[in-house]
Amino acid sequence: MCGALRQTLQSLSTQLNLFIGDFNVNWLNNSQCVPLYNLFIRDNNYRQLVQCSTTDSRTCIDHIYTNLPEPQVNFGMLETYFSDHRLFMLK
Repeated sequence: MCGALRQTLQSLSTQLNLFIGDFNVNWLNNSQCVPLYNLFIRDNNYRQLVQCSTTDSRTCIDHIYTNLPEPQVNFGMLETYFSDHRLFMLK
């Protein structure tokens, strides 16, 4: 996955970007998130907006990575009753 994301990051034609999705990597588990942390945050100066659990099983596998200026992006989460994942709302 990181190889495909690295290739996507290198081929982007825009400078400001937002990546949202179910990455199936628990951000709350340091050993699991190291490759994504290195790719997005260390190597490409993005930040991960989601810092809390996003599923009923208390994992943070739904991520939002962005390099947009902080005032330009904000998000919220809502409980859903049709999925074990929370719903993201970008503001």
